[in-house]
Amino acid sequence: MHKIYPVLILAILLLPIKANGKECALYYDGLNPLTQTAPLIESIDLVRKGGSERERRSQRQDQIEKINSLGIELYIDKALKGTEKNNIVIGGREFNLIDLALIKGAEKKTIHQLFQIGFYLSPHSIPLLINTYESKEFIDIIKEMTLSGLDNLLIDHNGNEYSIVNFLLLNKDFYTIKYMVEEYDFDVTSNMILGDMVDLGSLNLEERMKASSVVHLKNYMEIYKDRKKKSRKYLYAKMDFNNEFRYYRLKHNCSNFSSADYSNVKYAVKASIIKELIKELDIDINSSQPQEIIKLVRNPIIEEYLINEVLKHKREEKAVRKAKFISEFHTLSKNEIRKLLQDDSFFYINKDSITLNEYLFLKSNLSWEKGRIEMRINRLASYLINSGLEDLDHDTINKLYAISSMIEDGKNLPYYLLKYARNSESLFFIQKNFPPPQANYGVNPIEMLRIKSELDIRLKEPVQYISKSLQNRYKDRL
Repeated sequence: MHKIYPVLILAILLLPIKANGKECALYYDGLNPLTQTAPLIESIDLVRKGGSERERRSQRQDQIEKINSLGIELYIDKALKGTEKNNIVIGGREFNLIDLALIKGAEKKTIHQLFQIGFYLSPHSIPLLINTYESKEFIDIIKEMTLSGLDNLLIDHNGNEYSIVNFLLLNKDFYTIKYMVEEYDFDVTSNMILGDMVDLGSLNLEERMKASSVVHLKNYMEIYKDRKKKSRKYLYAKMDFNNEFRYYRLKHNCSNFSSADYSNVKYAVKASIIKELIKELDIDINSSQPQEIIKLVRNPIIEEYLINEVLKHKREEKAVRKAKFISEFHTLSKNEIRKLLQDDSFFYINKDSITLNEYLFLKSNLSWEKGRIEMRINRLASYLINSGLEDLDHDTINKLYAISSMIEDGKNLPYYLLKYARNSESLFFIQKNFPPPQANYGVNPIEMLRIKSELDIRLKEPVQYISKSLQNRYKDRL
């Protein structure tokens, strides 16, 4: 490699990363390997909620089974008495009791009782009702039981938000639009321009004739085409954003994240800049050594990315076995375990995202073997945090302490544990029971902890405490 330092590249190498300081900031969370194919953008509020998706999924399945076994009438009765939950979250959307009552076909008196005590139909429930009720009843339910009524209602469906007219056009339910006009003197022209519109150009001749009886077809299609042109700018901006930040997992604190905020990224470096840097410094990812990159790069985020790419390439060269899934390890017999460990073609991973070898290291007397694909400190740390690190017995803590000096991808086990920890209790527990975190390259422990505290203000106190003990060894370059 040759040390070529143009002015712009030199600035990237040496200057600290600055926040853009605009209203809506995006954060590189520093908590996940940079292996995304497109940026996963989550609200910071989701980070603060804690709890694993696996736990939520299990609780949700238990609740669904209870609703089905009790029947909707008895379940609602128990929920109103406080002995069962009065909502369920599916696909990130909350369904309340009146949603469940309508979806499950509860008695009309039960539905009206729920409405009288303050429950409203959620807009995201409406697509589930269109095939359950006849057109007139469907519209009457929406008009009576939604908070917004028919006029201002936006129905969330397959990533789009449709007004009632557009939702019915999408479903080619022209009869129901006629019913709204005749029964409620509904203003179709005003309603059709709310939210997302529908491509009516694909309708056949008979469908066009029916559609033209409820909307001015020519005007509708002109408005639709004009909106499509404008939306392309947004899509191009989004594609550009995905290309520039595809390596990162991002979190935002925006109330309304949109393409206007795409340039406002904190603690991340664009892919185009990294690509130019690789070219200018003549870095060969396939043959470079981490030590060579450390000498060239001073920006921790870029250093993290480049060395991770180098190590990833080296791991891929060595990888000769693929993973196979087994739901539970504790049900396996000793003979089954022995056969699986001798398998030269596959290694095995369970629903908790831990391999059989890692599981046996924790639960049995299997020794930790550094550098094996089925024994990764990073993966082990994630599992330990998800399963409750503080609940481990003394012997297991001692086992983990014994491998805390091992370095994997430039970091030790305490670094990864702190990286995945979600609350103050875990951070203080790691500080008390393990050696100091170590990072030989990239985002160092102080920098990683600082980003954690920006993502969750509740972690500020333990982060400051732990960071103070690391100041003699590491500096905050962010």
